[in-house]
Amino acid sequence: SSRWRPPLGDSSGARLTPGGAMASPGHGEHELDLPALRRSLTALERQVQEAQDRVLKTIEAKHTEFVAASEQVVDLREAVSNLRGDIKEATGVFSTAAESPVPRLQAAVTEHKALKQELEALEAAAAVLTTLLQAQKQLTELDALIGTARYKEAAELTLDIAHALQSISARDAGSEPAMVRAAKMQYYQRRALLVSRLEDALAHLLSFVEGPAVIARRSTLMSQARQQAERPAATAATTLRQIWDALGVLDLRSRRLAQLADQAHSRVVALLLDAGRRLPPGRALRARATADDGQECVTWRWLEVVDDRADIENLSPEGNVPLPSGKAAAGKLRPVQCVLPALQSFFDFVREHWTGGCKNVLSELGGRLWPHVARSLVQHFNICGQDGGDALERLEASMLEAGLIKSTEKTLSRHVHQHRNALGEQRHARVLDEARVWLLQEDGALVDVSDASEPGSVSQLLEERLGEEAHAEASPEVADRFVCERLRNALSQDAGLLRLPTMRVSRAVRQLVDQLRELMEEIVEVEGDGRIEVAGDLNKLMRELCALFAVLRPYSQRGQLKTDARCCAVFLADCLYLVHVLILMPYTYGRRLRAEHRQLAFFVDLVPQLRRLGENHFFAMLRHHQAQLEAALRPCDLGPGISRDRTFIAAEAALGAAVQQVKLAAQGLAAALPTPLLHEISGLLVGVVCQNLLGKLLALHHMAPPDVSCVTALFTSALAMCRQIFAAVGLSAGQEARGGDGDAIEAVVPGWAALTVAADLLGSGFSRFLEKRSQLTKAFKREEAMRLMQLSWVDEQISPENAWAMLSGGGG
Repeated sequence: SSRWRPPLGDSSGARLTPGGAMASPGHGEHELDLPALRRSLTALERQVQEAQDRVLKTIEAKHTEFVAASEQVVDLREAVSNLRGDIKEATGVFSTAAESPVPRLQAAVTEHKALKQELEALEAAAAVLTTLLQAQKQLTELDALIGTARYKEAAELTLDIAHALQSISARDAGSEPAMVRAAKMQYYQRRALLVSRLEDALAHLLSFVEGPAVIARRSTLMSQARQQAERPAATAATTLRQIWDALGVLDLRSRRLAQLADQAHSRVVALLLDAGRRLPPGRALRARATADDGQECVTWRWLEVVDDRADIENLSPEGNVPLPSGKAAAGKLRPVQCVLPALQSFFDFVREHWTGGCKNVLSELGGRLWPHVARSLVQHFNICGQDGGDALERLEASMLEAGLIKSTEKTLSRHVHQHRNALGEQRHARVLDEARVWLLQEDGALVDVSDASEPGSVSQLLEERLGEEAHAEASPEVADRFVCERLRNALSQDAGLLRLPTMRVSRAVRQLVDQLRELMEEIVEVEGDGRIEVAGDLNKLMRELCALFAVLRPYSQRGQLKTDARCCAVFLADCLYLVHVLILMPYTYGRRLRAEHRQLAFFVDLVPQLRRLGENHFFAMLRHHQAQLEAALRPCDLGPGISRDRTFIAAEAALGAAVQQVKLAAQGLAAALPTPLLHEISGLLVGVVCQNLLGKLLALHHMAPPDVSCVTALFTSALAMCRQIFAAVGLSAGQEARGGDGDAIEAVVPGWAALTVAADLLGSGFSRFLEKRSQLTKAFKREEAMRLMQLSWVDEQISPENAWAMLSGGGG
């Protein structure tokens, strides 16, 4: 920008000559124009000045950054210099210091690690050798047990040996030492030998022979030659129970039972059933078990019995009448009664001679044999032709009772029920049978019921009918509305009338009530269809269900209703619940029936019977508990000598036992009873204790001061323990009474107030009696108060008669 340029607009190509003249092409040389030159110089100076300003501004903008960077460079140089000095000093120090201990420490750590690994290896080897030595001893003992036919102990020992060998086994069997593999091989050989001995013994005890027949021996001993060659020790007799137990320990029993069941089915049961199918009319199969005391065995075989009761042994089923086939077989099935005795006998034989008294063996055999038997009986025999299936039900029940089948096995009974359904009897039998099962089962589960949640309750009835609009006067619902209005008026006077209190009932009764409601719904349906006879039968069935409850429930719980408070409370709640449901049946279903048939919903005649049933058993339970409490409190003697340690401890223990009995009874009652009734009954039981103690106190004529102190302590302890009873059943002291006032406990517990006053005043002087005269005169009669004074006072100047006159007069 400092170079000179010609003025703008001068494009003529003129040039400046050395003489100062401007030369222009085409015009020649001429004199220079001075004003124009000055202007050019001025413009040039201005451009130079602007360029200088821009340079200065750039330098000023970068100056601050440059100065800061320069200062940082100085600091960085100083830090580098200091670091170099430190490095030199450190180099000098390490060069002159002693040898570092770090390498030696590292070497020591490495050596310790190697020694530790070597020690662990030695310990593992010692453990393996110890285990092998122990295994060898156990194998020797196992040989002795097998040789003496102690198979169960031998089987248990094999488990110990296997566990020991498992603890020293490697993940890779190929990497195990030869000693370990040899020990395992010996174990496998001994186990195989034990299993072989068990199989031989079982085959000797249970055998199948032609006939067909089954032989069962009581015990077995191997031959004398084998015993002498292989068993130097004396060999004990081997029983079936020992064999089954040993196989169970070895986890081989199920497999062996499966094999035995297959043999029994193919060689006995299948042949027996096939022979029964081929029997001609008038003939049946029977079984016979023959005992041979000399051989100590029992032989079972089945026989064919003719009409004249002559026994002809059936050696082969092929000799019987051929089985009909095709359409001729239909309707000619042999009755199942012709084979049931033989089957029953065979299963009894199995239970007695095959299981050795082991229930698990019997159940497993039954689980494998029974399905084939049940399927064959249903398919190939007439099971309900003669007795409606009762024989099959008895057979199944006996098998269940014997433990041959489980309670879930209902093949035969289910088929019988289906057949009865075809005859029109199934519904009635099923309902009653189900009710019987419910009522006889020992199911402790309880169900909460209340007026709010109960279908068909008074609350729901009023809610449903309050929203209904009135019909014409001639409507048939006028009488029903009148009844509903009267019910509403009665409930306004007594809110608890016909309302179900909150309580708990047994699951069986809840199921029974559901069944009653289901039957009542069917009555409404069939009555609407005009089948009045069917409706009457259903009404009769409902009454039979109620009668079944009244008979079976007390019978099934006859051993507990009198002694078990919880059981009796549940039974009373069941009766009250059933009574409530029956009372409300007309209100719930009556309006859905025609007027001439509304009696089908009435069961009021059953209400007094069921109510008395529950109350009678409940009162019997209360009397029993009262007698038990009195017996428990009998050792609690408040007479002279109560201050002696032995007498006081016995009285205190008797009191504690009685209160504990009341507490347990109250807890049992709380499981089912409504709250108001629970308050009342718990108070009565506590009152038995209170009145018993008061009776014993008031029967005394004199008490020594030490005895007074002991009796007071007993009464105070009794009051404290009785208060805990209410807390144990979820009640507080302010909830026992209906009014909820301060005298709550006194309102529900007979004798509570008197016992409280006696505990407070016994041993006190007249001034104390005067202070508590209101409580005294309220809780005690004249004679009782005077007796309390007589027992309490020793040196009082006033007589009990005069004191009572003053106390009662002041109270009046």
